[in-house]
Amino acid sequence: LNTSPTAIFFIHPIFSLEHKLNDKWTLDLAFPKYGYIRKDIFGNGRLSAGIRYESELFFTYPKQTGFMDTYTYNRNEIRIELMYEHHLSQKFIFTIRGGGVNTFWGQMKVKNSSDKLIKTPQDMNMFFNVGVSYNLIRK
Repeated sequence: LNTSPTAIFFIHPIFSLEHKLNDKWTLDLAFPKYGYIRKDIFGNGRLSAGIRYESELFFTYPKQTGFMDTYTYNRNEIRIELMYEHHLSQKFIFTIRGGGVNTFWGQMKVKNSSDKLIKTPQDMNMFFNVGVSYNLIRK
């Protein structure tokens, strides 16, 4: 159950499904958060293609004359991405991902108020990320 105030819907259930389509392809869904089709490749790697919904909330404190103390900026977006993950060892994972991100809207408002001060539309943008992560849980 998602209770994030940054989401389009403040409270909504999340349904999760992982289904093997055959011995090579897997469908991985966590609706409405993401949906991927995945394939294990090269022994230690996995290629994924799909769509992900993300939202972010930022707090700003301008401390200027004429401004109230706290504002929030909320942004909701859909990412269409292609991702490759490779296990370098039992605990280290190398990840490379890229795709397009479409922001529905961004808006700034006074904290705990429904009045929008500013609404910011954006065109679709491209993104590319490379990273290494350490998995504390995997044995």
